[in-house]
Amino acid sequence: MLFVAILAVLLVLGFVPSLLRTINLFTKLKSDRDNRAIRQAQGQLSFDQDRYCLWTGERCLPLPFKEHTGGLMPGATYRVFYLEQSGFVLSAEQVFAASPAQARAALLNILAKANGFTSEDLASNRNGQITALQRLKPLGHVLGGLLTILIPLGIGGPIAFLVFSAANNTAFLLVFLIPALALGIFVLTGLWSVLNGLLDMSISGLRQIQGVGYKREIIRRRRGRSTRSCYYVIGEDRFQVNYRAYLALMDGLEYRLYYLPRTRKILSIEPIGILT
Repeated sequence: MLFVAILAVLLVLGFVPSLLRTINLFTKLKSDRDNRAIRQAQGQLSFDQDRYCLWTGERCLPLPFKEHTGGLMPGATYRVFYLEQSGFVLSAEQVFAASPAQARAALLNILAKANGFTSEDLASNRNGQITALQRLKPLGHVLGGLLTILIPLGIGGPIAFLVFSAANNTAFLLVFLIPALALGIFVLTGLWSVLNGLLDMSISGLRQIQGVGYKREIIRRRRGRSTRSCYYVIGEDRFQVNYRAYLALMDGLEYRLYYLPRTRKILSIEPIGILT
């Protein structure tokens, strides 16, 4: 019962804030519709939390779609028309164009925030070096591998010990051969993950790849549940990223990406193509 109660509380805590935000948005949209309050301002493309928006100097106006910017480019200045209460963007027109260098610098700043690297990190990566903090990026890989080892051993180890100590014939042991093999696969997978993570944290050098970049989302459904994996794709290579970093990438531009070879953790990424 305690487990069920805790699960119910977690579900409520995850659902209620989203419901409240939705209600608040619809309330503001209704107010905008009733008052016909259309406002205009000048702003530039920015990235706030987990989506692109137009920053006017006072507020960040969210764009209609999370997946793309609707043709708006970083570094340029736009005149934007929006609804007063909700901040819903109706249209935008370019007032001042950005040079390719300005556009690249603005996009680089967005990618750095979304992927968690600094200008100092990027400068080191350009020189073929990895900073001390970047060496810690595979730590999650190592901890995940340890859990993959310890959880099966913690559960299956005592059971296996009791079974083998109580077994009195070969046929009885053969029944547990397949579970034992499965346990061994989990342990070997975890060991491989830990080894790769430790090597990237200690002696691995960085690698880089350059080419046109795209973001790709893969949703896997199994037994009524779905899991989402997000990637940066350059040529035949793909690198898993979190959802925020996934949304920050602008498709179809040329990038240079620096990464660790064994865990394929992204160290930094920079746009190098000309933005138009």
